[in-house]
Amino acid sequence: MSDILNVNKDLTFFIDSDEDSKHVYKLARALASEERIRILRLLACQPMNIYEIGRQLNLPFSTVSNHVAVLEDAQIIFVSTQQGKKRHVKMCSRQLSRLVFLFQENRDTVNQEIYTIEMPVGHFVEANISAPCGLYSI
Repeated sequence: MSDILNVNKDLTFFIDSDEDSKHVYKLARALASEERIRILRLLACQPMNIYEIGRQLNLPFSTVSNHVAVLEDAQIIFVSTQQGKKRHVKMCSRQLSRLVFLFQENRDTVNQEIYTIEMPVGHFVEANISAPCGLYSI
């Protein structure tokens, strides 16, 4: 399992991998709570600090803080500390867009999206080119 997310904020797990299985257990624990799901729903719209989450969900700060720690450990959310008006606050934001669990799929074909299009020069209006594509290099 890679701790690095791809550009689409996807995280892929192979169930037959011992290392990935450990992370799947953390994910299962994080998603097994109604309060944590409610927190994820709030963070889907915008980043929030722990106090704002507590007010929105009518939960004590300590409870929200514990739930946020579990979600952060599972790499579902990202927590950063920012200077507030009177003290530092923990800002929480969504880290993932999608979780993918693969059961014994060929690992060599995962996340390979290769497109081949033959197009004469001048027959396109707009292009978004990024490396490595064969047309552009760094």
